[in-house]
Amino acid sequence: LSSLVVLRYVRLEFDGAQRGRAYLFTEDGVFVNAEIVRAGLARVTGPPTLKRLDVLRAAEAEARSARRGLW
Repeated sequence: LSSLVVLRYVRLEFDGAQRGRAYLFTEDGVFVNAEIVRAGLARVTGPPTLKRLDVLRAAEAEARSARRGLW
């Protein structure tokens, strides 16, 4: 995580009015949440109304199939 965000500009994108639900992007457009999931360091949870749920689920499927991290 630190290699993605330390000493870099980042942007938060909030998912509607839900407090605490935000997506993090680096200045060059890397979707940090998905990278963490893709590395197998997190799993996807949340309601089916999340704006970027499809991207996060695809990242989780990739981590599972590659048996990365917790998979």
